[in-house]
Amino acid sequence: MCLLIAVADVDRFGNPLKEKVIPVAMYKRTSEQVTAALGEAIKEIVETAAVAGKPLIIEDLDFVKKKLQLREKGNNYARMLSSFCYSKFKAMLLAKAAREGVEVIIVNPFATSLIGQLKFMKRYGLSSHGAAAVAIARRGIGFNDKRPKTKIIKLPAFPRNMTSWKCWSKAIKAIKKKYTFKERIVLLSKSA
Repeated sequence: MCLLIAVADVDRFGNPLKEKVIPVAMYKRTSEQVTAALGEAIKEIVETAAVAGKPLIIEDLDFVKKKLQLREKGNNYARMLSSFCYSKFKAMLLAKAAREGVEVIIVNPFATSLIGQLKFMKRYGLSSHGAAAVAIARRGIGFNDKRPKTKIIKLPAFPRNMTSWKCWSKAIKAIKKKYTFKERIVLLSKSA
């Protein structure tokens, strides 16, 4: 089993330039081996940002709730979350970025996966993870992705005065109630 770290490079207008997914092998490895593999991935990410002269933008993830639900998700998912410590990744990334003089911007993770799937995945031919990385990058450079729009997935009506955050919250609830993650990806990636 691998952890996939999705990295997206965007221009100053928030348009994706390229996507990269870096696999980090975690299953059947010692914690030292996982730390070393994670360190190699972080080194690549930070050095790429340093060369490009761009900041790194990451989500401020919290896996406390997810770890409490491990029994519901199955053994593979439980093993991955138990062995992956986001705080370790974040600490290693911040340390390496500080040594290389790369700014790190930490953003709220709310709805980035859904925003990426609905707005960027099909349009730019990105993977689900790469599309989420674009949404994260856009949030970090100051873009506010407005109300969700899609013709493929039926969404509830949104009042005009509702904030985009509330619209996305309402969209997430409606979509999660009707579609699994895999169904959503298939629908959105195959749509015309």
